[in-house]
Amino acid sequence: MSRRSLILSFVVASLSLMATARAQSPSVLYTWDNTGNPSPNIEQWFKNFGGGTATLNNATPGILSIVETSATAGTGLAFTDDFNRIRESSTGASGGLDLTGLQFLQFDIGHNGTDPIAVQFFTQASTGANFVALGPDVLVTPGINTYQVPLAGLTADQQVYMRTVGFNIRDHTTQGNLTWQVAEVRSAGVPLAQRNLATFDNGTAEGGLQGMLVNFDGSSVLETAGRIRPACRTTRPAAARFSGPTSPVGRRRCQRWQRHSLERQHVQQPRHRSVQLHQHAGAHFGHRYRRRRRRAQRAIILPGQRVCRI
Repeated sequence: MSRRSLILSFVVASLSLMATARAQSPSVLYTWDNTGNPSPNIEQWFKNFGGGTATLNNATPGILSIVETSATAGTGLAFTDDFNRIRESSTGASGGLDLTGLQFLQFDIGHNGTDPIAVQFFTQASTGANFVALGPDVLVTPGINTYQVPLAGLTADQQVYMRTVGFNIRDHTTQGNLTWQVAEVRSAGVPLAQRNLATFDNGTAEGGLQGMLVNFDGSSVLETAGRIRPACRTTRPAAARFSGPTSPVGRRRCQRWQRHSLERQHVQQPRHRSVQLHQHAGAHFGHRYRRRRRRAQRAIILPGQRVCRI
């Protein structure tokens, strides 16, 4: 592959990664109506933590029933979906739930007690499955009702990868063991109009590379183990200028890359004209142009390029 083709392939790859995509849309996560799953099916919901005990069943289609069986009646306990399942339709391991751009989770939930009971809705998010409460405790009343909880407390890394979602039933010993019913869990809110998959800004992952690597034909690219070397990569700097590498080897590599890019993108057309003019106007003009071109190589800063000291 020629050097010009290689540069073109990098430009195309960068544009495709920076292209925007539709953001996440509100959707139903769980209904327990046995759609696409064997019946009955609790769809991998389980007791996550807490001192109480309970059994889960899906005897009524469209309802997840939780029957408390705690030795100390009314002891609190928490329930969540599986850490590798993002919705009822994803029967295989799916990683984390992505709710980027949305604002809420909604639970249709209730119990057969006589008084409201405090419930903490939560998620365990990011690759580290960090525990994050979704707002303050909510008083859940008898009978099934809809409760909306905010996602505002999540960081971007957490909201893009929610390992599990669920609820923590606080102690309610005055009411004893109860039966809880969950009819539906869904995401809600106004989605983003568009979503950047990669921006390559400074401060983003891997020094701005965000996972970009050399796929093939990388012999003409400064790279290590398939990844572009940071010594002379292109970035979108937050400031106007950045100094290049300080080592002589790094400076030479960066200068070669910068000069080659400048010649390809800015000097090629003017140089063609200068040859024609040189033939008609004599060597003096060609000499003046070459001198201007050398100055331009030191002065031009292209958008999206890292500037190296020459």
